Amino acid sequence: MTSNSLLSLSTEQLERVQQARQCPARKRYLWFVYVVRNEARLLVQNILHHLALGVDHFLVYDNESSDNLEESLEPFRKAGLVSLYKISGQGVQLRAYDNALSKAKDANVSWLGAIDADEFLVSTRAVCIPALLEQVYSQYNTSIAALGVNWRFPGRYTLMMNATSFPAENVAFAVGQPNKHIKSIVHVPRTKNFVFPHNAVYDECCAARSVSGRLPAGSFLEPTDAQDTALIHLYSKGATDWIQKRIRGRADISWAFMETQPHIFFNDDIISIYMEWLAQRKAAPYSAHPLQTALRNHTLALKHALWSR
Repeated sequence: MTSNSLLSLSTEQLERVQQARQCPARKRYLWFVYVVRNEARLLVQNILHHLALGVDHFLVYDNESSDNLEESLEPFRKAGLVSLYKISGQGVQLRAYDNALSKAKDANVSWLGAIDADEFLVSTRAVCIPALLEQVYSQYNTSIAALGVNWRFPGRYTLMMNATSFPAENVAFAVGQPNKHIKSIVHVPRTKNFVFPHNAVYDECCAARSVSGRLPAGSFLEPTDAQDTALIHLYSKGATDWIQKRIRGRADISWAFMETQPHIFFNDDIISIYMEWLAQRKAAPYSAHPLQTALRNHTLALKHALWSR
């Protein structure tokens, strides 16, 4: 166990994770890319989660971390599952995404998911993410350039950051309200470049689609399409974590710009946390959501794979 990572992993454990949900990796089929700063423990959880769902490689761009990120990712790197790159400066997210897209094109990768360490994909449509992509692609194969997935914010997660827990382990965890923002898993051959952290520029023939075939408007899809497939966005684990996020800054926008527009990036967050707190008081006890059940079942399978003998 290290100070910030989830746990000390072995190659054997990682192999068991890959088999935990019967989602065998398909080489150069699906990669994920992240830009992180001091998020080692959450990133380990995230990689384990998506590794079990069929992602075969992860590109991690380290934006000047001072935690034990390299140490935490070393088992994944030894197993050939993670490539770690250094990237310096502010507002580097799009630069990292475009670099990852270039690497994916060079390697003939089919799909590239651009998400954050605090975003966990869950679906009741298919156990494996590649199977989900194939479902959508088979319906819209001549016109699809990306799968756009809406966010859902958890209702509460008091034990979420416990060093030995996974995101769905806490019985109090509940899938909350959907959000109009999307994140994209882009079809690499039809993608030109990223214009926002949420979406990209695609070939003229094609566009992003949701799981139901709807067309997002840039970074947004409203009404949302998040009933059976969503990115569970663990945006803030409480006031302390929110403050740490503000200190760390945003990966897509420089501090110089944020200082000129504080009402955009600070007041909205405060309002969101306050409204979430009000919702928690009114919503208890929580009603189960199918995605909540899917996430919890996946968590249990993942933990069993890690610690089974």
